[in-house]
Amino acid sequence: MGHSRCFTPQFPGRTSRSIKCSCVITAVLAFILGIGIGALIPLYFMPVNVDSLNLNILHSSDSDASADFQHLTLTPQPVIMNQLDSISSKDSDRTLYLNLDSSTSDDSVSHRFPEFAQIQALRRDNVDTGDSPLSKNTEPNQGGHVHPLYKRPSSNVKFVVPDSRILSLHPVQPEIPIPRFNHSGSSKNDTVVTKREHGSSSEEFLEGVYWSSAVEKKLPKGFTDQDIRSWRRFVKESAVSKIEEGCGRMQNRLLSMENGTRACCRYRHNFDQIQGEIFSFYLSQILNIRNLAPSALNIIQPLDQKWKAVRQQLNLAQWVEEKPVVLTRFIDTLSQAYIPLPFRDSNRRLHPVDLLLSSNLLEKVDINELAQWSDLIVFDYLTANLDRMVNNLYNLQWNPSMMEAPAHNLAKDTTTGQLIFLDNESGLLHGYRLLDKYEQYHRVMLDSLCIFRRSTADAVKRLHRDKNVGHLLKSMFQNLEPALINYLPMIPDKSIKILNHRIDRVYDQITKCESLYTT
Repeated sequence: MGHSRCFTPQFPGRTSRSIKCSCVITAVLAFILGIGIGALIPLYFMPVNVDSLNLNILHSSDSDASADFQHLTLTPQPVIMNQLDSISSKDSDRTLYLNLDSSTSDDSVSHRFPEFAQIQALRRDNVDTGDSPLSKNTEPNQGGHVHPLYKRPSSNVKFVVPDSRILSLHPVQPEIPIPRFNHSGSSKNDTVVTKREHGSSSEEFLEGVYWSSAVEKKLPKGFTDQDIRSWRRFVKESAVSKIEEGCGRMQNRLLSMENGTRACCRYRHNFDQIQGEIFSFYLSQILNIRNLAPSALNIIQPLDQKWKAVRQQLNLAQWVEEKPVVLTRFIDTLSQAYIPLPFRDSNRRLHPVDLLLSSNLLEKVDINELAQWSDLIVFDYLTANLDRMVNNLYNLQWNPSMMEAPAHNLAKDTTTGQLIFLDNESGLLHGYRLLDKYEQYHRVMLDSLCIFRRSTADAVKRLHRDKNVGHLLKSMFQNLEPALINYLPMIPDKSIKILNHRIDRVYDQITKCESLYTT
């Protein structure tokens, strides 16, 4: 017969053990041979090794380089500089060539460049700071992640992007040199251009970890000491002519004074929210933060000449006699304020390197507004304010687009560009009682910040050194509102203790950032 016996029909009584074994052995050998051929054939038909081209591209001719660069687009993004000290000192003068073609995935780049793979892995690595609540609970619906603690990078490590640009990363004032190619294709790195081809250099905006003097000069001046003194005197001397609903909470009222000036009057049954509002305002003055509208205390006394014209309206509002209230200057040129782009996504952060490497960031954000957000984050962390950024972060678990919504209790003066920090009643007392629940959100925002206003940082350093914030707050209350000492309790010592601890935390954040980005 012309067929192998393995595939010849067998009938009962004619099958032998040797024939069966031969068939099994033949099948196994055929399987192994097929696997071997399948593995070996691709080795003879592999494409040209592009890795060597990428690593040597700067040594090719101008024409070849141009051809390779035609399809490359530079999309700079923040390169987190964690633990670059782990690269051995003997390699400190190396230049790493990274293909940042927008069509190239991080995985493919990481495969070719182990050092870049290390950096990519560390970009989202949450480092346990030891005292951060998020180090114990980092659920996605809590509005963000704790950002890593960054070690100072080795100043000699360079990342070269093969589209005719070399990103020479430096922790303080990074430069973006553009290499000049000679006729042999090699780069001449002695020619350095310190500004971007489009837009402004980050050096115009930053001085280390501080907003530059040029930025400070352009910021709205805010409410001056004279504005605050004038408002306090006006509140004491002016009579109320009208009360109407408005200014937020149900029991708040919009007051019209006898000369037409309007004020928001904050009324609460509990003292702690009145204390929170006025002592938060005092703290803003100590920190030289000028974004809180002038506020002053007063007492509800229906028989007094000040309230006589609105006695009936006081009864309708169900305000209790001799209750302390806070009168804040009403501003009628306010519009909604939104959370800046650097703080919207889960990787929220604002570091000097972000302004350098985010190609479109400077074009998409208002630097003057961003500088005021530096103060907002510091102020809200110190006071543990629940009703602003923490409100947006907390509600992310129900509304994923919460960060695109207007910021809660934050407004912008359309005439000056000044951000107005509204409704600070949860600060220093009520917010401190709820730290176990909300501290993770406060800490996320503080950890995200590494650019500060110098005046605010100086005030924090001074308070950290002198440990006298409690004395300053109590003195302001006694000197500015002596007539109300018997109506409103002093800020509790427990709150002062917590505030001092939070001042230390902000001080630590400032000094950590200075060590990262200051030579």
